[in-house]
Amino acid sequence: MTFPDPILTLSILSDLIPVESADRPPGTAGKPRQRIYNSLIVVMLMMYQRFNRGCSQGSAVAWLRLNRSLFWPQGSGCKKVERETISPGTGAYCQARQQVPMLVFSRLQDDLFLHFEKSLPPPKRADSRRVVIVDGTTLRLTHQPELVREFPPGHNQHGRNHWPTLQVVAFHDADTGLATRPCWGPMYGPDAISEQRLGLAALEHVPADAVVVADANFGVFFFAYGVHSSQRSGVYRLTQARAEKLLGRKPNKRMHKAVCWTLSEYERRAHPELPANAELKGWLIVCPHPQRPGEKFYLFTTLADKPKPVLALYKRRWNIETDLRHLKQTANLHELTGKSKAIVEKELLIGVMTYNLVRAVMSLAAHKAGLAPRQLSFSNTLAGIQALPRLDLSDPTSNQRRIDILISGIVQTRLPNRSSPRSYPRQVWGRGGSFPSRQAALRKEEK
Repeated sequence: MTFPDPILTLSILSDLIPVESADRPPGTAGKPRQRIYNSLIVVMLMMYQRFNRGCSQGSAVAWLRLNRSLFWPQGSGCKKVERETISPGTGAYCQARQQVPMLVFSRLQDDLFLHFEKSLPPPKRADSRRVVIVDGTTLRLTHQPELVREFPPGHNQHGRNHWPTLQVVAFHDADTGLATRPCWGPMYGPDAISEQRLGLAALEHVPADAVVVADANFGVFFFAYGVHSSQRSGVYRLTQARAEKLLGRKPNKRMHKAVCWTLSEYERRAHPELPANAELKGWLIVCPHPQRPGEKFYLFTTLADKPKPVLALYKRRWNIETDLRHLKQTANLHELTGKSKAIVEKELLIGVMTYNLVRAVMSLAAHKAGLAPRQLSFSNTLAGIQALPRLDLSDPTSNQRRIDILISGIVQTRLPNRSSPRSYPRQVWGRGGSFPSRQAALRKEEK
């Protein structure tokens, strides 16, 4: 079987997905529609496709027909199930994906994150504060007229790109790796939106007691002021030019100084919605760069901590780089295959939900082994979940034995603790020769 156990997944999703309200005819208070592809079925099939690296809709429908007893138990009253006449075609499933409201997916993402936050055991850490990391990335979309219009491709000196580009910003828990609901928008075109604005929009779904950690791209007054206005603390890396302007002079070798960050003229013009007297009080930390001798490292924070704990918090920011890599590569989210804006947005949220399911299993395995969740391998955990046989509710002893085998296998994939870099440099194979572009080939044929 190539999907996390349907029984366990259904037990979670059936309590979170508002099937009754989502499947009720619009504008009515009657009974929900009795149909094969309700909201719960659609979400499960889309997750099946995402876990199986974007398998076809036909494969998802075939999986549903083979496992119909999980969704419609004996005596459920579904005539097509009882007569075994569920169509193997994908037309009904394709229409259902478009009809399920986007609100179902967005609420499910939020509810699933909160469910894991409450049910998972808290990780063991010296610092009791919850830390979230923010960063952005881009996803490639299929070349469709609607997507080209909504998310225009980029361009450079050689011309315009072919693929539409979606810009995504998300917050991840620094301990467990769980992702909150992301925000997205076009990266290019007249309606392009910056990562900082997307970050402030995504901040709405972040726990209120979290400390925000961000790199230099988010180390600007507009973003830091927005985080502070939400009653959250933050740690931001600054560029050298911004740190010198904030201090009024060139920083010394080491420094921990209270400063007042005010709105510059440029930011006043770029963000007229900010108050004219907007200011942000905090501390500027300057220290030697830990990996680049001769360079300095600049941080601004609203935490009243000493430099060493603040630097330890920012050191955890690198975790989101591997999180985004797992989202795009291991969870197969680097390219969304939907042909409309609505389907692309639903696929994105489904991808984040499947990613969070794997992270939840990692947290459970780490807790039983007395490890930190990030000490385990994400890719090996995903492989173990995919290989888990379907559980039988009538045999709890056998189920527990299978789960114990899964947990022990995940624990054995513990990542090595490298105190120093690799002893050998990684080698990169050169890319093969590229084919001529289509336009160039057509021009050559015309001549």
